[in-house]
Amino acid sequence: WQAVNPADRGPNRLSSHTACVATRLDGLSPDDGPFMLIFGGTDGHAAFSTIWALSLPRLRWARVEPRPAPRPPERLAIPPPRLYHAAVMCRERYMYIFGGAPDPKTTTADDLVYDDLWCFDTQTMCWREVVAGGDRPSKRGSTVLLWAEPFLWLFGGFDGVAE
Repeated sequence: WQAVNPADRGPNRLSSHTACVATRLDGLSPDDGPFMLIFGGTDGHAAFSTIWALSLPRLRWARVEPRPAPRPPERLAIPPPRLYHAAVMCRERYMYIFGGAPDPKTTTADDLVYDDLWCFDTQTMCWREVVAGGDRPSKRGSTVLLWAEPFLWLFGGFDGVAE
């Protein structure tokens, strides 16, 4: 192991966030990639829905600013703040997130837990909520999301009642 100390300031101390690797990010030089993308998490008081990118070759942070969708309805869509969610990068372009909770104190079935699926496109820099066919997975956090072409696999997690 080796300590990594980026030269500039990145996100505050976070826990229960996710990290994925993207080869490119629109608006940032391809020479700065690959990038580690950090999404969501908590500082112990509040949950977040921000994305931070760390240039792995240059060890420089940049806050990623999502854009409105390029086609109607041209609106800025961003997932609600969350922690305990799962994330995976697909096809070197799309970061998917699933589930999680908005509150660090989520521990029971009465607490709000998400069952939504979102996709962030690193080329358009837009979020979109994904509505898939079939039975929707139950709400859960502390789960695993895996990409194995052509499927997203969701495994395990905690819904406040059973693991």
